[in-house]
Amino acid sequence: PWQGYPAAAHLLRVFSTLLGLGTLLCIYVGGRSLWPESRTRPLMATALTAFLPQFNFLHASITNDTLVIFLCSLALVQLIRLWGENESPPDPAGRSRPDRARAAPRLILLGLTVGLAALSKNAGVLLLLYSLGFLAVIGLRDRDYRFILRAAALVTVPAVLVAGWLWVRNQQLYGDWTATAPFIAIAGGDRGYSLGQVLAESDGLIASSVAVFGWFNLRPPDWVYWVWFGIAGLAVVGALACALRARRQRSTASIDSHSSFVIHRPSLILALWPLMVYAGLVMFMMQTEAAQGRLLLPAILPIALGSAWGLAGWGRCAPGALGSFNRRLAPLVALAALVTSVYCLMLVIRPAYRPPPVVAVMPDSATAVLPELVDRGLGISLLGAEMETETARPGDIVRLTLYWRADEPLNEPPEFVLELFGRETKRIANMHSYHGRGLFPANLWPAGAIIADSFAVRVDPD
Repeated sequence: PWQGYPAAAHLLRVFSTLLGLGTLLCIYVGGRSLWPESRTRPLMATALTAFLPQFNFLHASITNDTLVIFLCSLALVQLIRLWGENESPPDPAGRSRPDRARAAPRLILLGLTVGLAALSKNAGVLLLLYSLGFLAVIGLRDRDYRFILRAAALVTVPAVLVAGWLWVRNQQLYGDWTATAPFIAIAGGDRGYSLGQVLAESDGLIASSVAVFGWFNLRPPDWVYWVWFGIAGLAVVGALACALRARRQRSTASIDSHSSFVIHRPSLILALWPLMVYAGLVMFMMQTEAAQGRLLLPAILPIALGSAWGLAGWGRCAPGALGSFNRRLAPLVALAALVTSVYCLMLVIRPAYRPPPVVAVMPDSATAVLPELVDRGLGISLLGAEMETETARPGDIVRLTLYWRADEPLNEPPEFVLELFGRETKRIANMHSYHGRGLFPANLWPAGAIIADSFAVRVDPD
């Protein structure tokens, strides 16, 4: 219902979806800024993100991840625009003459974006360091060293004004300005993992970057992952083909051009952002369990743009292999990505999150409970149970359906504990939950309605 806390949940999920739309627009604008001559590559980068199952699931949830993903993408677009807008025809000495007056408001706006990102998550702190480095490269490119100091001040001051109060508060409350230490303590303490142990969790990190739903408890079929691994493989091979071709073309270039290659390629600088995000995640994973792909999505913009550039390499650098990128490869890749997302929505997520149904009467196959157990004075009544599992051994799953009736409207959702007993009334299974596994709590039931609430509980292996 669109009232009370369910209405708040609906609105926050809509807000997450709008943030996802903002991220997609940032990716498209970033692609158009980098490749003004191309329409296919920006669209491909946007499609790969829009059709990524994990991106869709996350942006239908209530989480601060969606906000930091959008703000990081927005900041990267601002940096790309600053790179292009500061370029101008060179003077007779060969130096560029950028219009610095126009850059000041944009730098302040960038600082506000970075500050908001830092309020959302600690990835915003990394974003501040990255932005300062990006702007320093612009200054080095233009041989304008005063710009580096000016840009650092115009970005850092707004960012600190926006987020600094939180850092001070964290330091006062926890003795840690990032509040990472209390988070790790709540999660079970520093596990002291080595780099090798963290890298051993890469399978889960990669899989959850594509599609792992719920709280790491709902996975699609393996073919969904293979489709995305295939797309990634095509992008890597296409990128390598273009890199080898570019290297051959530069083999006759001067040493000076080699040394200045990096600072004249914004794409290479953008590639550093995913590396920074991954390095920060690795350090976090050394201390606590956090191998979740959603934590890499603040770097989705350069990853998507890089993937689109690599896929386009089949048309630019290896046209004889798969033919025209625009006409052959791009539609197939986008369609394959879309199929995975629609499949996950309709046949993986939807069945798992379907709420229990309202039935007219309890079926004959169900066993009515004793009359004295029907009304417990809680506003709901347990009418009967239907055991779907007749025989179970240790470790097996027992499935059953409980039939409840709402006798009167409830203000609060009641909890319940389901226990199975074996020989000598020893407890052999236990589950503590809300009705409908939290999907349809009893305070939302219509009065007089019968709810068929199905559960699965595992018998103790011992």
